[in-house]
Amino acid sequence: YEAKLHYKNSGFSLTGTVDFVIGKGLDRVKSPIFFIQEFKKGKEFSDPEPQLIGEMIAGLEISKVSKIKGAFIVGAIWNFVVLEKVSENSYRYFVSRNFDSSDLEKLKQIYKNLLFVKNEIISIIEKDEK
Repeated sequence: YEAKLHYKNSGFSLTGTVDFVIGKGLDRVKSPIFFIQEFKKGKEFSDPEPQLIGEMIAGLEISKVSKIKGAFIVGAIWNFVVLEKVSENSYRYFVSRNFDSSDLEKLKQIYKNLLFVKNEIISIIEKDEK
């Protein structure tokens, strides 16, 4: 929780504090592997999407992976994000449709997405242990 990420190269520098990150490392996240989340009570507090994208780029570069997934939440609305590295200092990302957690059917879909993420994390960890 409240993990600080910093990534710098010759083209840019990114720094951020993520609400939640799953990664490798005991005291400090040394290799974020999956699912970074940002939460805001509402957009009037600030827009979490660009903040999340910057943090995901930092996590992707620190981890030396080509793709990373995350989510941002504004009030009851969840959006899932996939960020891919296209080339040196070039990225593209995709944002899911809105999932309203106050709607039971949408809440079930959020839960299914989170279970999918959990299973991917377990798969990554098991692969690394072999």
